Amino acid sequence: MAKRKAKGKSKPKTKTKPKPKTKTRPKAKARPKTRPKPKSKAKPKAKPRAQNPPPITVPICSNFSVPAGAEIQWTGIPPAGCILTPDPGRPWPFDVAPPLSLPTPTPVTINAGLPIGQTYCFYASCCDRPICVTVT
Repeated sequence: MAKRKAKGKSKPKTKTKPKPKTKTRPKAKARPKTRPKPKSKAKPKAKPRAQNPPPITVPICSNFSVPAGAEIQWTGIPPAGCILTPDPGRPWPFDVAPPLSLPTPTPVTINAGLPIGQTYCFYASCCDRPICVTVT
């Protein structure tokens, strides 16, 4: 038999020691960006409420111009009264349904929704011609 070569003493395997950890600072956590406080929004100014125009005084048999929504106060109404009726085929400009007897205990107002610049005519029993009102 052949002799085997004697092996030298084998070195015992040693476990490699882990490198000592150097003390490191823990990473700082990312801070969320601070948002500036929102500026308080200016409250919108209250829109002025649409106020009706002041009452308009009108002689009963005269044409007149008036803002939409205005109250009409007629003068010169005969003692027997006067009845206003619509001109057929034309819109009625008042907020009170026709026929309208004057004097009336309730105020009579031009309809607020009428287009500006339009003319509306009606008849009055105490007048000899139609009366026209133009909305301004």
